[in-house]
Amino acid sequence: MTHTEQILKLSKEVSSSSEILCITGSERRVLLSDRSETTYSSNLSSGLGLRIIRYGKLGTAGCMMTDSMDKLVEMAIGSSGTGPNVNFSFTQPQDIKEIELIDPSLTELEYSEMANITANFKAEILNISPFAEVFGSLSVIERTFNLLNSEGFRGKYSKNFMEWNFHVFLPIRDGVCTLSSNGAIGTLDDLELWKLLESILLFAKNTHLVKPVLENSIPVILSPAVLHKLLQTFKAGAANPLSSTNPLRNMHKERMAPEQVTLSDLPRMLQGPASAPFDAEGVPTANRTLIDKGVFAGFLYDLTGAVFSGIEPTGNAGRNLDSQPQPVCTNLVMEPGMASFEEMVGDIPDGIILTDIPRNVRGNVLIGDFSFSTDTALCISGGEIVGCIENLLVKGNFYDIIANVFNVGADLFPVGTDLLPFISTGGIEFNIM
Repeated sequence: MTHTEQILKLSKEVSSSSEILCITGSERRVLLSDRSETTYSSNLSSGLGLRIIRYGKLGTAGCMMTDSMDKLVEMAIGSSGTGPNVNFSFTQPQDIKEIELIDPSLTELEYSEMANITANFKAEILNISPFAEVFGSLSVIERTFNLLNSEGFRGKYSKNFMEWNFHVFLPIRDGVCTLSSNGAIGTLDDLELWKLLESILLFAKNTHLVKPVLENSIPVILSPAVLHKLLQTFKAGAANPLSSTNPLRNMHKERMAPEQVTLSDLPRMLQGPASAPFDAEGVPTANRTLIDKGVFAGFLYDLTGAVFSGIEPTGNAGRNLDSQPQPVCTNLVMEPGMASFEEMVGDIPDGIILTDIPRNVRGNVLIGDFSFSTDTALCISGGEIVGCIENLLVKGNFYDIIANVFNVGADLFPVGTDLLPFISTGGIEFNIM
């Protein structure tokens, strides 16, 4: 009997139903420090997440594999005392269709090859901006997920992916500005260095300071990195169908964007960094369109939300080991358009390009309001990029932005676990501090 089966047997003795999730993994990392030093590291990880239904209430607990089984079960029992009332049953045995999630070339990738990728990333930036500082990390991660419950469900899969997190300090005028590149890919074949660098090099080539003439209706191009961060509002909304303050609540099957906007969640993408054959509750995953040619197509549901809404779960539950599952997006992909980036710029007589968003964004994620200041915006004049803008105040709402999209780029860029293009839109207010 395996360790997870022993825990399941023990928890069944104190509950009416139980579920155990085991995640094991390894990570090989190349770290590029701000002192231009390259170091290597590796680590192993393992953890357990237990859920039990006890006297009609749900208990949750998480621990490392090295902790005792009795401790894990005792924590779950304690959690059930104040846990929510249960309105669902754990997943029955399912016919799970496997998908390809392992890329052997990532498994075989040597530290020296990983170091070459980071060195090439840095060299491309220094070629444009010789005094820039580059630091961050590149990792190859392997994980195995094993889910069992007392209803008889048994599911297991393994995956690997590459993840990067780079930060670049670019000298401008009397100081520096910071840009970042963060993302993941599930196969080495998808590694295109220029796509990791696009927004950073775009800014690095245009650091000449200009003062734009700002108008209320000025168009703006959002980089994939900016779009990714603003899409957190949509992800939160699509995962919260029951929230009374969710703007999407009354948009089901209603138009929210122009026809050129199609956005899909693809958990069954071959070798996608967030792909999985089943979700954190054992429900089979399925690719689904969330915005279909501008029309909001539907919400994401875990077991709890599906029961409340009277529909079937969508297979989008995600969870930390010590917390309750919640609906999540996996690999979010926007359908590309036809325009090159140069054509998008040329179509705008006067406008702004937002290349990155700082961490200290103010606003309300669910409603979609945001505001921030940035030194990493670029100015378009006469259909050309003429320089950068400092101390730019940016204010808007995600739903206004998505409703005003008028151009979608032809190239998709990996950001987080998403694949997103540049988009041209309006509905954003700009001011100079």
